[in-house]
Amino acid sequence: MLVSVGNGSTSESPTHDKELNILAALLGVKALTSMMQDCSQLNEALLQWMSRCRNPSRIDREIGDLSGDQLGPQPLLHYVRYDVELEAKWLHGLELSYSRERLAEIGQFDRPDLLPEWLKIGRLSAEAYVKDVHFPSAFDAIPEPVGSTVVIG
Repeated sequence: MLVSVGNGSTSESPTHDKELNILAALLGVKALTSMMQDCSQLNEALLQWMSRCRNPSRIDREIGDLSGDQLGPQPLLHYVRYDVELEAKWLHGLELSYSRERLAEIGQFDRPDLLPEWLKIGRLSAEAYVKDVHFPSAFDAIPEPVGSTVVIG
């Protein structure tokens, strides 16, 4: 079983012609960031393809998610991925509202002063999206005895 938890992602807009006059160093950073996003999407695609992911996410506009595809007749692992989208529309689903400027600030993961905000977003996201059905009982630390009934309430 593989559980992957992200720290949040944004969908940056492509570079426009007017931005091509930026410093070479900044262009290098943008290229590196783009390469890291590509690697992350590739990892997500491969893990979804090798598993039967119970909460598949969209890889990109072309691929979508791979919930209907699988490598071989049986999944090779059990995989779930949790990540927040630092986008106004997605966060609105958690009843959070931020200005464009504040969202850009929250995406600066080298700012320890933003830890309380990240924790708030993470907790609300976990409450909304982490489900018991994502974790089959085969992976319980202490298996339930055969034939036992669990009463929750």
